[in-house]
Amino acid sequence: MEEHKVQNKYHARDLDPSKLPKGRKPKNQQKKVRMMLSMSIRCNTCGNYISEGTTFNSRKEDAVGENYLGEQILRFYFQMYQVLR
Repeated sequence: MEEHKVQNKYHARDLDPSKLPKGRKPKNQQKKVRMMLSMSIRCNTCGNYISEGTTFNSRKEDAVGENYLGEQILRFYFQMYQVLR
C-alpha cells in the first residue's frame, strides 16, 4: 500500500494565532553543528594531535561586527573527547 501525505490538519475553533509564541531567537545564539576537520590540529589542553577528517560536535556562532573581505566570520567551539572524560 502507498502512504499518503497529510493534506489537512486539525485546528481548534478557539485557536488564536496571535497568542502563539514566535520562533525568533537572539542573533548571537550558539548553534550545535556536526563538523569535520579540514586539517590536523593540536589540542591546547592535553597536547595530543587531532587528525584531518575527524568528525565531532561543536558549537557555532557568528562573530558580531567582524568580517573579512565582506565575508562573515564564524567561531567554532569544541573539545577533544578524551579531555571531556
